[in-house]
Amino acid sequence: AAWVRAVDNAGNVQGAVQAGPKFQIAAPAAAFVVTGLTDGQTAGFDHTVTIEAVDASNTRATGYQGTVRFLAAGGLETADTDGSVDDIYGLPANYTFTAADAGVHTFTGLVRFRKASIRELRVEDTLNASILGTQNVTVVPSTQDRLLVIPNGQVHAPGESPSPTGNGVTLSPSPKLAGDSIVTQILATDRFWNITASSSPANVNVVT
Repeated sequence: AAWVRAVDNAGNVQGAVQAGPKFQIAAPAAAFVVTGLTDGQTAGFDHTVTIEAVDASNTRATGYQGTVRFLAAGGLETADTDGSVDDIYGLPANYTFTAADAGVHTFTGLVRFRKASIRELRVEDTLNASILGTQNVTVVPSTQDRLLVIPNGQVHAPGESPSPTGNGVTLSPSPKLAGDSIVTQILATDRFWNITASSSPANVNVVT
């Protein structure tokens, strides 16, 4: 609590002490600090991240009450729409900071990367994208789950949702005449279509 005493022009100090007004001084947010992502987790792991708004001197901007959005460059993850993490979206929905947050908020288990690689999580203010923060993380493939056949004309698309929502490829197969040879790739992938390394050889039978 804050306390004040009144002093008159003659220098007399008020005898009774009364509670004074409370107030907080906070500079506006200039950036976000993103923490919590864990290197080496597999695709599909649910990360917990903390977003802290900071001012130009890197001090927490406790008065920040803006709205943030989440982006993941180089992948197909998008903002959630139903309030629970899943294989369709993978990123938290837009969030508006409250006074109770006092400039910092934790999103528990709400970030799920599907594409294996060095990934970047970006957080930015929806009204001023120059107020932003990022954190990089290394995501590795999950366990081998399926074989992916890619005929000529199609392109491998790691990080898509598992079937039936995704199929691990883009574009369409090149048309071929009867009797022509077909160039085909066969990849061992996890359920998000990331290429996996096998510790033991395997035979693949191709039936036409």
